[in-house]
Amino acid sequence: MVAKTYITGQLIGVVAFGVLLSASPAGAVDISPHRALYSLTLDSAKTHGAGVAAATGAMYYEWGEACDGWTVDQRFRLRVVYAEEGAVSINSSLLTWE
Repeated sequence: MVAKTYITGQLIGVVAFGVLLSASPAGAVDISPHRALYSLTLDSAKTHGAGVAAATGAMYYEWGEACDGWTVDQRFRLRVVYAEEGAVSINSSLLTWE
């Protein structure tokens, strides 16, 4: 599955997914392995004092099934351009098994 969204939509989706997992009752749950690629773009900056001129990035998310657990592979890249101070790049990678 490949999806494109804006930063706010992507963050809401990740938070909603976390709430869904924490709210589910204990017991067996069938979750299909899946992967998604999100393209992040700042549509507009609502606060002018922050000085953010642009923001772009991407997030890769994969939920996999292992023999005795599940895995999550998440990679995140964001580039924020400030009007007066230049650009800042943020990169993160997370790989877990449970």
